[in-house]
Amino acid sequence: MSNKFFLTVEDQHNTEHQLEYRLADNPIAQQWIKKIKHIHKVPFDRVYSTPNTKIATKEEINFEISADITLLNSSVGNVYPVKDQYNQSDCNLLHAFTISNQYGHNIEVRDIFHRLHRKIHQLEMALSLSNNSWLPCEWGEKGGPITTVHNESPYRYYQLNMHAGHIYCQWSEFGKTPYQYWKDRDLDEVDHFLANCKPHVTFRPNFSVFIKDVDYNYVDPEFETWFARYRQAWEEKYHADELSVYGHGGVLLAEPAGNQFDDWSQLYLIKSIDLD
Repeated sequence: MSNKFFLTVEDQHNTEHQLEYRLADNPIAQQWIKKIKHIHKVPFDRVYSTPNTKIATKEEINFEISADITLLNSSVGNVYPVKDQYNQSDCNLLHAFTISNQYGHNIEVRDIFHRLHRKIHQLEMALSLSNNSWLPCEWGEKGGPITTVHNESPYRYYQLNMHAGHIYCQWSEFGKTPYQYWKDRDLDEVDHFLANCKPHVTFRPNFSVFIKDVDYNYVDPEFETWFARYRQAWEEKYHADELSVYGHGGVLLAEPAGNQFDDWSQLYLIKSIDLD
């Protein structure tokens, strides 16, 4: 199989580009491209493959979350109170409920859950005044048939210095990393923590294109102090690599092959991935 492929992308000025990529030299990249061979003609799931836009206002996101909760309350029972505004505590509770229930219903209800899942993360970003450093490319449920578990720990190949324009395989479990759990001030209870925090085991065809350079080497010492209380339970349950508690970084899948985008922050949308 060729180690070359292409991304069709659109920039902020609605101009389309075809970017050539060279596959990385590691076993996870080699296995990933085999998954892509089976799914690259299937369109991305646009709920999970979001464009590089300004985050909606908190008022707009709160309105959309209320609309989805209203739909769920009328279709599956009272899942959560409808509010005018939701805070981080609401996000934590809604997120835990969503990841535990989003696959237990018919496709119409699952679509609401998937949309709500994304809106929760959008609100969290708006509340923390943060922006994504990458564009996610996912197939959602359509990627299920080729989703597996990693043959070996992906953390052996994780990088912490991420480069704009490069493609990575990142943590992709349902739930949160311990670091994100701490950052969100989620429920300080060990069983809830273990149920909602898992190391990177699942191998999906999903990938991320970074739109800026990011250095994940710094770790907040306050997190280390907090996690010390959970470390023994985490290690006994998951026997995971040390990097797994942070969830930062990812495995390099591919890098641009000679046709560098002038300014990766101007990347608006990943439209498709095409094999040579």
